[in-house]
Amino acid sequence: MDLEKIATSAIVMEISKTNILSSFINDGDKEPCWDGNIYIHENAKHTKKNIKRIPTQVKGRATTAKSVKESIKYGVSYDDLNAYMMDGGTIFFVVYIDKEKGEVLQIYYTVLLPIKIKDIFKQKKKTYYVSLKKFPADNKKKIEVVYDAYANAQRQKSFAGTNSPTIEELSKKGVLEGISFHFVHTGEEVVPSMIPKIMEENSFTIYANVTGNPIGIPVEYCENISQVLTCQQFDRHVTVAGVKYYDKYQNIYSISTVKTVIGNCLTMTYPMIEETEKRKIPVTLEFSINGTLREQIKKIEFVIAIATKGGFEIGDIDIPVSLNREEFREKLNELTERVHWLKSIQDLLNRMHITRDLEINKCTEEDKKNLNLLMTALGEQKPIKDISQDLNILHTLKISNLSLGVIYIKHTDGKYYMYDYFNKHLEAYYKIEGREIRISQFSTMNVKDFTKYDNMYLPIILEDFKQIPISSDILNQANCLMLEMLKAYDQCKLKDLLYTAEQINEWLKQYPELIEQDICIINGCQITIRQGELNYADKAKLFAISEKSNNMNYRAGAFILLEYMDEAEKIFSSFNDTQMKEFSNYPIYNLYQRYKKKKG
Repeated sequence: MDLEKIATSAIVMEISKTNILSSFINDGDKEPCWDGNIYIHENAKHTKKNIKRIPTQVKGRATTAKSVKESIKYGVSYDDLNAYMMDGGTIFFVVYIDKEKGEVLQIYYTVLLPIKIKDIFKQKKKTYYVSLKKFPADNKKKIEVVYDAYANAQRQKSFAGTNSPTIEELSKKGVLEGISFHFVHTGEEVVPSMIPKIMEENSFTIYANVTGNPIGIPVEYCENISQVLTCQQFDRHVTVAGVKYYDKYQNIYSISTVKTVIGNCLTMTYPMIEETEKRKIPVTLEFSINGTLREQIKKIEFVIAIATKGGFEIGDIDIPVSLNREEFREKLNELTERVHWLKSIQDLLNRMHITRDLEINKCTEEDKKNLNLLMTALGEQKPIKDISQDLNILHTLKISNLSLGVIYIKHTDGKYYMYDYFNKHLEAYYKIEGREIRISQFSTMNVKDFTKYDNMYLPIILEDFKQIPISSDILNQANCLMLEMLKAYDQCKLKDLLYTAEQINEWLKQYPELIEQDICIINGCQITIRQGELNYADKAKLFAISEKSNNMNYRAGAFILLEYMDEAEKIFSSFNDTQMKEFSNYPIYNLYQRYKKKKG
């Protein structure tokens, strides 16, 4: 019995059943490692134009019907595997033949690509036992196997015999732009819902897309994959009774089910059913109420609205959902109580002018304690039983990702009360030579404070200064505070800081007899530069300061704003260490450093 001839004939026969594949396979092992090739043609006419070729090796084995399994192992020598690798890969066939009748029992195959062979070579042996699985009977599947083998062989041939880097190594070098893989499918157009079924139990190579390499580097081989999930996003409004809750939703497909996920809140799971088989299908509902404070409020309101209406809409399509069943009733009651509590928290945060969303899902026990304190002391305006902090100074109350500026004040009833520091005018003084001088409660704020507090309400700051009797001291304090705002803006780019600084500077300009106008001009110009460019009138005022002022700080500042850095540096060279340290603490020095960096 000529096993090799029977085996090669079986492969030729199976390949011949397809419309675009052909083969030329020897039956006498005349080549050292290969028996021939399978060819991929452009069309069913099998013209010679643009023919693609993938090498093959065919082995025959005499056995019995009882030996036929879903997969087998077959020994291949190191030399043969190495030859396959250096050639870019091969399709390796093993044909089981009935040892009594000579009939073909089963054809098995594996695609031996360089990336796979490298993995096999991790242990040095003379013979390696590779796994093979049944060659598909479906002609479309045969084409997919051959075409996929060819495509990967072409991409991997140039990397044969080299050590491929790992994804982690490429990422550390900073050259990894992404990863990709591909698969071949014949027939109808592929949509996301089909991908899990197409890829189930198949194999693919992961390629690393790196800077300067359009092909991609093969980095990992995945064999017989399972539990494939694909996700498809739909940009459609999700509404209940005309009220929009979400503007998109996702479908997550597996080989047997579809999960429709709306707002990471409502998940509907139902079987994957073909269009021709659609009928009334079972649906499993799940609700997930997590996330930030605003996210949880929105999710609960969505669920309660669905329960009230008996469903929701996706675009113009009504989706009936019944939540009046006993299994949901207790949960709905809990959600109704929770959303009332969450809204009371959000209302208080809104009154405190807090725009950042509270990450309530990340609250520690200490955060929860501080949240309860805030709700009791500020929300319900109840006194605090125990107070360990110093009174009448700014304190930080931490609640998860929020930092709140609060103050504790003792009332005439002997009890302590908490206040929002940025929502209450306080009379503040400092003592000097035995005298008490009125100041703004915000005078001592610095860069750190302006970038720290989430309840900072900037309009109250200028209002507070305006309530104090005007003096040169008060105006100088406001000016210094404004400079701290500019330094804070340079760090966090919060536009409200720049706007408030501009308002304070405009207020200062109204009192030329109490504050030097050169200060207001310079500060006004450095605010303008942070917003855009100086106009001609601004530059003219700065020229006048640079030529006539006796104050070297003013002249240096004017030169920086005019971008005459050489002139500014001449002044710096005349400064001693103390003078230079003082000037470098002004926000205008940030503009100087920014300009120098731009010039390289």
